[in-house]
Amino acid sequence: MSATKPRVWITVLLSISVLGCASLSGSRHSLSGLDARDVRPLFWHIEGHGGANLYVLGSIHVGPRRGWIYPASVLEAFQDAQALVVETDPQEVSPDVISQMIQIYGQLPPGTYLRSLLSDHAWDLLMRQLQNSSLRITTVNRMRPWLLSELLTLEEIRKAGYIAQGGVEASFVAKAGNRSIVPLESAQLQIVKLANLPFAVQEMALLDTLEQANRHPDYLEQLVEAWRSGDEKKLEDLIFETLDKDQTMQPYFEVMLFQRNRAMQAQLEVLLNARQHAGESVFVSLGVAHLVGVEGICQQLEENGYNVTRIKGNALPEKKPTEVSLAVHP
Repeated sequence: MSATKPRVWITVLLSISVLGCASLSGSRHSLSGLDARDVRPLFWHIEGHGGANLYVLGSIHVGPRRGWIYPASVLEAFQDAQALVVETDPQEVSPDVISQMIQIYGQLPPGTYLRSLLSDHAWDLLMRQLQNSSLRITTVNRMRPWLLSELLTLEEIRKAGYIAQGGVEASFVAKAGNRSIVPLESAQLQIVKLANLPFAVQEMALLDTLEQANRHPDYLEQLVEAWRSGDEKKLEDLIFETLDKDQTMQPYFEVMLFQRNRAMQAQLEVLLNARQHAGESVFVSLGVAHLVGVEGICQQLEENGYNVTRIKGNALPEKKPTEVSLAVHP
């Protein structure tokens, strides 16, 4: 295992994982008038209760090699921000540490093989998928299902011509400059959460990944198009359709999405309420799966009494006058 691969794996974990557990349907999204790298993603302004104002961008963790091109409103909000809040900072943990954790949490116990644990149906689908894969059966046979699901997803991302370094968060972290970078989670925590999922839940997630690849080979393209066009309803459908149809997936969504939503929301409310941050602007980039739906962070903040406004077009909301301007510290 090379030292560079684990960093790439972690940047595509979770939002892509959750979105990968969704049955795709419907027509292609309209992107007329946009160049291949232009995006009009979901973007919100959230007013603080005496604290900072948040500009929240729904992100995906992959992109083209030259990155995405954002609307003027997104770029202006980032330019004015004193801090950048992200799910994880890809520069926070060394590749060696991540590699060690993947070895520990991604491998089955000695003498245990995936073939003996998966159903015949899941194994047959896996063998079919591996025919067009760079993964070897001997290597796969020693993996826990959560890691295998991530690697299969990563292969689809590469085939589509995307890279993790072109993802939204990675691009803004790279140009953060003197801004404070505030990660809400750690890569280590993400790995542990995946590894601690019950085996049955991991197997269901893997099976859904395999079945989806067979039924909908263009699922990644549909996902990216929905994100690029800012189609909130379609994104909700893509994310939650599997859960709506199969409640046995609830433990997966609860651990990998809903629990994390609540934890990240609580941290954002600290910024929104902190008087010492009054008048400050904070740019927030989180996986779009965390922001949409009834348990999404944006709706939950609105229900808690915050003023949440979807920003469309190139204009930002008019700023309220303030006499306070302090730096946000992680």
